[in-house]
Amino acid sequence: MTEKPITVRSLRLRAVCVNRLKWGDTLSDKIRFNTIRLKNDTDSIKENVDTISQLYSELVEKRAQLDAMWDGPASEAFKKAFGDDLVGLMTMISNMQRIYNYGNMSKECYENCENQVSGVISDI
Repeated sequence: MTEKPITVRSLRLRAVCVNRLKWGDTLSDKIRFNTIRLKNDTDSIKENVDTISQLYSELVEKRAQLDAMWDGPASEAFKKAFGDDLVGLMTMISNMQRIYNYGNMSKECYENCENQVSGVISDI
C-alpha cells in the first residue's frame, strides 16, 4: 500500500468525527486525534526541507563555479533567470518550514491539553 502524499489539507488537525453524538455521549467519545501520525507527517516535511535546503546550497555553489567559466550576454540572462528560480525555491523552502512549525506546534499543543485533562481526571 502506498502512502498518500502529504498536503497542507492532510496536516490539518487529523480529527475524525464518527457519526453524530447521541444522548450521554461525550465529544471525546467521537473525536480521535492521532498525534503520532501528525508527528510522522511533520518529520517527513522536515526531512524534505532539509534535503531541499542542502540541494539549494549545492545549486548556489554550482552557479558560482559556472559564473567563473562563462561570460557574456547569455551568461547574464542565465544568471537572472537562475536567480529568479532560486528566489522561488527559497520561498518554497520557507513555506514548507512554516508548515512544519505549524504541525509541530499543533501536536505539542494537543499533547499538552491531553496531559492537562489527564491530570484533572486523576485528581478527581
